[in-house]
Amino acid sequence: MTLSAITIHRFLLRAALAAGNVFAWVLVFHALYFSGETLTGALIATVLAYAAAQLIAFFLTPLSGMNLANGTQRSILYATFALSVSFVWLAAASTGVFGAGAENIWVGIVGFACLQGVYRAFYWIPYRASQGARHQQQTNYLFEVFLTLMPLSASIIIVGAVGGAWMLLVGCATLAFASSIALIGIRESYEPYLWNYEDTMRALVSEDSRDMLTKSMLQGLQGAALLFAWPIAVFILFDWSYMLLGAVMSLTLILTLVGKRLLRGTLSIMGLQYSAPIHSTLAASSWVMRLLIFSPVSVVLADVVYHMGEPTRHIGLDQSAYEQAADSAHYIDHTTALKEMGYALGRLLLCGALILLALYASAIVALAGAIALSAVASLVSIFRHSPAKALAI
Repeated sequence: MTLSAITIHRFLLRAALAAGNVFAWVLVFHALYFSGETLTGALIATVLAYAAAQLIAFFLTPLSGMNLANGTQRSILYATFALSVSFVWLAAASTGVFGAGAENIWVGIVGFACLQGVYRAFYWIPYRASQGARHQQQTNYLFEVFLTLMPLSASIIIVGAVGGAWMLLVGCATLAFASSIALIGIRESYEPYLWNYEDTMRALVSEDSRDMLTKSMLQGLQGAALLFAWPIAVFILFDWSYMLLGAVMSLTLILTLVGKRLLRGTLSIMGLQYSAPIHSTLAASSWVMRLLIFSPVSVVLADVVYHMGEPTRHIGLDQSAYEQAADSAHYIDHTTALKEMGYALGRLLLCGALILLALYASAIVALAGAIALSAVASLVSIFRHSPAKALAI
């Protein structure tokens, strides 16, 4: 695989995800509410669709691992095609292609969720892609700055034009499809995956995998809270404003890009760059701050504190990019598949908590509960599972 081809593919794909993935789920939630659902009903339906995507990813991941014997490039191609079609499918629903009223909305949502699950199951980041991304992050911050502006650009498209949601989704689909073209320049590689489906499931629940599975579930839970529950909460609390949501997300990532470098230097001077209490304080306090938000500034502050406290990912600022590489610096192997399945289980756990709290309390209480649960997961993850060197900011 050539670095340039990998870099182009990852850049285009990350641009599509940064602009579309979060906003797509917010658009689903908004469409359900606009169709006549209550706030609680719209949230529960959106969570169920998101959970369906995670279930599909969970059960397809062993099959995806077995398919790696036919070539990593082919699996990535399947995944990016599924991602592209998922955005097109949701865009088609936004124009009423599948019928009138609720039927059109549900066909669009179900199709989108299923295709998102296929994408998550079949997308793998090979070792050299991870190394290329590490090099890119260390040498070209302009590359990262461009990606931080994608959420703001997405919000401008949504509110600034008639059919803005359709334009955004089609644009994201185009970027995802273009990323697959770069795969032509990537030499095929074949990764060994010797387990069958039953072996994978058996290994997942084995005692040897218990610590790794717990860690992955905690990270998956936090990722779902950050990329799914939290954007919906911000969207609701700030008058259903796409522009404000996009501005907050972009400003957060830009400040994080600068703040991480300053914090890294300061902690290095003090000899605290590997301090678990420092990391846990930043991570947990950011979730507590989210429970106390009262202005866009406080939202940005909470998000910046969270990202600054997160260990270095070497893949970029966006959480979705990290979640696609379970090992973050290893060859694709059986452990990677188990980690991806653990991520899916963690997201499903958060979905279950959201649904229960929404049913027995309210949508706002459910979102607050998800944030509180993520604070606990963050503390447990850092203190119990993070080796010293992995804590470097």
